[in-house]
Amino acid sequence: MLFFSKKDKLPRRIDKMFEKLLADQKIGNAAVSVIRNGQVLCRAFYGTVQLGGEAKPDANTLFRLASMTKPVIGVAAMMQVERGLLALDAPISMYLPAFAQMYIGKEENGQIVPVEKAKTAITVRHLLTHTSGIGSGAFSELQCRQMPVEAQTELKHAVDYYASIPILFEPGTRTEYSGLFGFDILAHLVEVTSGKSIADFLQKNLFLPLGMQDTTFDPDEEQKSRFVFLHDSKNGVVTDASPANGDVFGGIPNSRCGGGGSLASSLADYEKFAQMLLYEGTFNGVTILQKETVRQMKTAQVSEQIMPGSQKWGLSMRVITNKKYPHLPVGCFGWSGAYGTHFWVDPENGITAILLRNSLIDGGAGAKTANEFEKLVYATI
Repeated sequence: MLFFSKKDKLPRRIDKMFEKLLADQKIGNAAVSVIRNGQVLCRAFYGTVQLGGEAKPDANTLFRLASMTKPVIGVAAMMQVERGLLALDAPISMYLPAFAQMYIGKEENGQIVPVEKAKTAITVRHLLTHTSGIGSGAFSELQCRQMPVEAQTELKHAVDYYASIPILFEPGTRTEYSGLFGFDILAHLVEVTSGKSIADFLQKNLFLPLGMQDTTFDPDEEQKSRFVFLHDSKNGVVTDASPANGDVFGGIPNSRCGGGGSLASSLADYEKFAQMLLYEGTFNGVTILQKETVRQMKTAQVSEQIMPGSQKWGLSMRVITNKKYPHLPVGCFGWSGAYGTHFWVDPENGITAILLRNSLIDGGAGAKTANEFEKLVYATI
């Protein structure tokens, strides 16, 4: 087990790191939390809520989660698995018949055309582990651009579109990140099997029970007033790149409730979500998932052959699987987002760590800022 040497050492080092990021215009705002065994070791806030404003972020300031939406959708899907309404290894065509026959495609003259029938049916597990081939790799950007208007604004229509387009590879044979499509399908599977919209399902079954009062696909006017600006910096000038139409994730209308990256949340809310995962499904006396379900989620689900290296996909999580990973201990799990959000859970040492920031600079998986945050936390232990 690991222990912090001085109570104030971690906050001091985090202050130094993030004040430098602000000075170098690498961030415009950030909220940071490190909790160990229920004790808050660091909860700190940086920058401003609005560009040029004076108000600093706090625990209730809203950030765009981007792909840190995915673990939330993963939890919703696993709730339905627990209830016997979804099966991890059943074809998703059992619930969405339009996916009964998928085709593997190739790009040809700016179009993705079908080449051969896929031999393997896509399953819920494939979607949760980015091994479905849907909306992956080289296909994803082009398929996003060609999405019909109605598919852009409503989740059901988006999923209907996904069923009509070729996939990148034979399901289960490789892994390629599905930035939007795979988790949109998972969100819609929750809708179909529950009879509720994904927004209503999450509100009733996750957000209200845990007290996550500000996590939402569609912020109201009061919540919008607590949104941080989307930071960018060009030619030495910090700019506000926030979508002018109020979308949480750029290019996806809030009405779509995109499972791949459209939730907004606060540090106070996401701390509760991370703590629930740390304590294997139960937090503050509320049980969201059974222990065995969370254990499945934080266990590598893809082989070394498919995904070599020190990280593997769990069920909607990345999992650290060997000591070659430079910063986190084996067994840590979590996720990142395109706008710079990042979190992990360390079961061995009882730690949850969260970084919320919104910037077009240095976001997504493997972001330098996220790596430095990981490194700093464990260097202070």
